Amino acid sequence: MSITSFPAVTLVSAAWIALSGLAAQPVGAQGVEDFEDWQVDEIRSLVETVTAARMGERADDVSGFEIVPSYMRGVEGNTYTPFTLVIDSTVITGPSIATYLAVTPVGAQPSGDGELPMALFEDVFYSTVSTVSGEEIHIARALQAPGGEYDVYVALLNSEGGVEAEGIGSEPTILLKTERLTIPDFWNDELETSTIFLVENIEPLTEAPTQEEMILFPYTIASARIAPKFDSNYSAGSTLRFVFQIYNAGHTAGMPNVQVTYDFYQIGTGGEEFFNRTPPQDLNSETLPAVFNLTEGFQLPAGQQIPLGSFPAGDYRLEMTVIDNEASTEITKDLLFTVEGN
Repeated sequence: MSITSFPAVTLVSAAWIALSGLAAQPVGAQGVEDFEDWQVDEIRSLVETVTAARMGERADDVSGFEIVPSYMRGVEGNTYTPFTLVIDSTVITGPSIATYLAVTPVGAQPSGDGELPMALFEDVFYSTVSTVSGEEIHIARALQAPGGEYDVYVALLNSEGGVEAEGIGSEPTILLKTERLTIPDFWNDELETSTIFLVENIEPLTEAPTQEEMILFPYTIASARIAPKFDSNYSAGSTLRFVFQIYNAGHTAGMPNVQVTYDFYQIGTGGEEFFNRTPPQDLNSETLPAVFNLTEGFQLPAGQQIPLGSFPAGDYRLEMTVIDNEASTEITKDLLFTVEGN
C-alpha cells in the first residue's frame, strides 16, 4: 500500500495566502444597492420569513434542505465557518435560488416593545441551480463568528427572476431551516484541529483569493482550494483524501514540533480490530520551510492520500493523534468511512 502525505512544503509554502485572503477580504453580505427592484422584493419576503421565525411565529420546514458546516480558524478571534446547503432537487423547479441567512446568539429575544436585536451576521445571495448526481443541489457559502452557540436561520425560495415573476399570481414557496451550531473557539491556546475535510479534488493557489473568489469558493485551506466530499463511502480501489489544520501548537521561535499518527481499525459485528497504520507525519524544522513561523500567522496543515485497494469492504475508523512535542500534549480525532464492495 502506497501512502502519500500531502507534502508539508507544498501545503505551507504559501500558507500565508489563505490567511491573508481571510484577513483582507472578510465574508459579508451584499448591500441592497447591489440588487434590482424585483430582487429586493424577493429578499424582503425572505427577511420577513426569518423575522417571523425569530419571533417564534414560523416553524421550520421538516424536509427540503440541510446545513452542513465546517470550522477553521479565522481572523481577529473569529472562527471561519464554510458551510454547504444541501437541497433536495425536487423542491427547486427554476434556474435560480434566492437565499437569506441570519446568525444570532442562542437566546436572543425580542425586547419589551417587540424589537429584535440585530443579527450577528447576515448574508443574502442568488445562486444558479446545478445538481449533484441529479439528486441534490449544493450551495457553498461561509460566515464568521467567535466561538459560541448560535442559531442560524436560512430562508430560500425558487427565484423566477425579473420580468418573468411579474405574471405569477401566487406567492413563491419559501423554505426555512433553523440550525443550532456550536462554533468552536480556536483562539483559546489549546491544541485543536479544524474540521477534517474529506476531499474530492484539490486545486493549488498561487496568489491570495479575491473577496469574490472567497465567496464563490469558501473551502480554502492553506494554499489550496478544495472541493469537499460530503459522504464517507468509497468504492473499492479508490483513494481516501483528507486535509485539516492544527492550531495552537507549541513552538520555538515560531517553529513547531508536531507529529501526527494514523491508525486504522476495522469495525465488525464484534467490535473493532486493528487493521494497519501509516508512517507518522512530522511537522518540524526538518520538514517545514525555513521561513515557517507560527507567530507570523502561518497555518499548520496536515493530511494524507491513502489508496484503499488493500482495504476489504467494510466500515473503518481512522484514529489520528496529533502530538505536540513542544508543549508535551496531544489530542485524538476520529474519521469514520466505509469501503464498498465490488
